[in-house]
Amino acid sequence: MSKGDRLGRLAAEFFLIVLGVVAALGVDRWVQEIEEDRTERDYLLRLARDVQANDSIFRFMLQDWEASQKAASDLMNVLNDPSSRPPAAGLLAAVARAGATNTGPAQDANFQDLAATGNLRLIRNSDLRVALVHYFGHQIRAGRPSMDRLDLRFRSFAREHLPVEWITEWRVLCPRPTPAFECSATDPPPTDLIWRALTQDPLMPRILNARRNDAAREVAIIQRWVGQSEEMLEKLQAALSAG
Repeated sequence: MSKGDRLGRLAAEFFLIVLGVVAALGVDRWVQEIEEDRTERDYLLRLARDVQANDSIFRFMLQDWEASQKAASDLMNVLNDPSSRPPAAGLLAAVARAGATNTGPAQDANFQDLAATGNLRLIRNSDLRVALVHYFGHQIRAGRPSMDRLDLRFRSFAREHLPVEWITEWRVLCPRPTPAFECSATDPPPTDLIWRALTQDPLMPRILNARRNDAAREVAIIQRWVGQSEEMLEKLQAALSAG
């Protein structure tokens, strides 16, 4: 075999080796892309479930805070006209609604996993990626208004004076949307002590006003959270449909 033939054969073998390496790398990349597509879709599904859960949590919280705002206003009206003292069950329901609200935590475990593992890069749509960071990392963790000292005092007042079942089960004892003062009970506990505490504390009008204002701020915040959750869910569903 001539030197030229040997060089040609070596060149052909080298070409085949390079071609094989390139093909192997291409196959690996193709497999990796398939796996990343699958992982991205799995994350999108999990994030969508979290946002749906958040939407339900926020709506439940919103109902509580709206009820608290209304109950605080109703109690303020009664203090302005003590002759309009409501029945025992209605008074207990109003104090329970005004003094006890739900503040369930938002669901963000899947986003935290996505960020901690570096897999956020797998969300290839850059606009969606930014929206996820904004929603999970900022919007639902935006600072709540600091609780007013007088507002905290009313919640302590409610815990101190309400029978335990009215603290823990008021949603069952007086389900929404029944107005608090119209709630009834077969054998409500006496309310003279709580009535005297409400009407004889000179700070109570200010305390109730602080509670009403705090509830109004929370209502506004949670309404934004509900809207943000709806928008985020639409974006995730669009990304899943496109995929």
